[in-house]
Amino acid sequence: MTRDDRIAIDDGLNAQRSIKEIAASIGESFQTVYREIKRNARPDGRYQPWWTYNQALPRRHRPMKEKIRIGQSLRTMARDKITK
Repeated sequence: MTRDDRIAIDDGLNAQRSIKEIAASIGESFQTVYREIKRNARPDGRYQPWWTYNQALPRRHRPMKEKIRIGQSLRTMARDKITK
């Protein structure tokens, strides 16, 4: 979710729109929006986009090391196929 998506969710909730309407307006499935609201609401139950962004930031997936850099045999095979 982007910050703009989170702001749109907050605006939709404040306007008392349904989760399906909010999801359609940002191009996400309603399950994704529902999960976003449940997972990132403040302890008092309110959904605030800036709070949500700061809560989600540490949970982001970090990029994995590239497999080509890890395995020497894979790197050698790829190099051989490219140079043929």
